[in-house]
Amino acid sequence: MSNGNPKVSTKAASSVQTSNVFIPPPINRLEDTGLSLLWLQDLALKIMYFQGYMTGFMLAEAMALPFTNVVDQILETLKREKFVEVKSSQVGRRLLPICHHRCGDCTRS
Repeated sequence: MSNGNPKVSTKAASSVQTSNVFIPPPINRLEDTGLSLLWLQDLALKIMYFQGYMTGFMLAEAMALPFTNVVDQILETLKREKFVEVKSSQVGRRLLPICHHRCGDCTRS
C-alpha cells in the first residue's frame, strides 16, 4: 500500500536538503557587512554605553562581527575621533592585545 509519496533515496534526500541551506559568505572586511561605517560606529557606541567597560573581543561578540579587520577598525576610528578611550591594555595568552574600552563622554550615574 502506497501513501502517495515517491520514494527518495537517503543520499538524494540529504543532498536536496543541503542545497536549500543558505550559508552567507564570511565577513572579512568592513565592506563585506553591507553596512555603513557610521552605522557600525553608532552600534558600537550604543553597546559600550549600556555595557560599560569592554574588551574589543567582547564588543565583537556583542556585534556578531569578527574582531580582526572589522571591529578593530571601528574601534580605531572611534579612538582617533576621541569617542572611546583605552582604559587598560595587556597581552593575552595568544599574544593578542586585550584593551578595555569605555565610551569617552558617556558618564552614567
